Amino acid sequence: MAETQVREFLVDQLRKAIIGPVADEEEIDDLPTNNYLGGILYPRDTHFDPADDDAHNDSASDDEGEEDEPAPSLSQSLRPSSIGFTCELDASVRKIRLDVSFGIYSPKALEGEKYPKWKRKAHKLEFDLDLGATPEPIELPPSGKIRWTVSPRPHRGSLVLSLFLINTSRKDDISEHIFQPRIALEGLNGQRPFIQRNYGVFPGTTRDSDDASLDLLFRDKFEFAIGHGISVVWTDVVGDHCGSIQTEFIPSF
Repeated sequence: MAETQVREFLVDQLRKAIIGPVADEEEIDDLPTNNYLGGILYPRDTHFDPADDDAHNDSASDDEGEEDEPAPSLSQSLRPSSIGFTCELDASVRKIRLDVSFGIYSPKALEGEKYPKWKRKAHKLEFDLDLGATPEPIELPPSGKIRWTVSPRPHRGSLVLSLFLINTSRKDDISEHIFQPRIALEGLNGQRPFIQRNYGVFPGTTRDSDDASLDLLFRDKFEFAIGHGISVVWTDVVGDHCGSIQTEFIPSF
């Protein structure tokens, strides 16, 4: 087995252990929040124990009378309710394919057993986004929602698309958690609609003496999207265009 195959196998096993799932319709014995350590979108009103917020617990000043700047709460970073990314497309693109998938775990009582098993229900939805239409939220039952915005970038001849998957539930219940969320965008009919994000061409952008050297070293490396609360990966790259972008909890290289 080649080194790259070994690495891909190890990353896949790590993803299954930390994010899940092992199978689309799996049943697990533990609470899903104990079984999987990441890749969860929590309801907005999920309880957060202040004792877990080290930033606030350690904010006491050493000097009396000295006021500390308030530390940001970790409740959103440790209990996120949304993920998303921003990418750039050629202005001529009218539609792109959106694929969304996630899992919801519900308790399944077993006769003679004190604790239930947790059954996963896979949710997979597919849409064609009309980039010329007014962006409207897309409901994803039972408690998900896609919000997206499109704005033109005339000096680049492109469109900037930002897209988020949000858990809209306000019930602090495991059955309301969204597990293993994934967002993917893909060009239609084999198109490669996504273009590299190049800030060097923006008005007012300045370049220093190292930029030319870096441009040479990384001339074949492009950034096609930036994640919000999650990493992103892209495939089907030809030149400065690519055909698909998707979210990824475990970054790859």
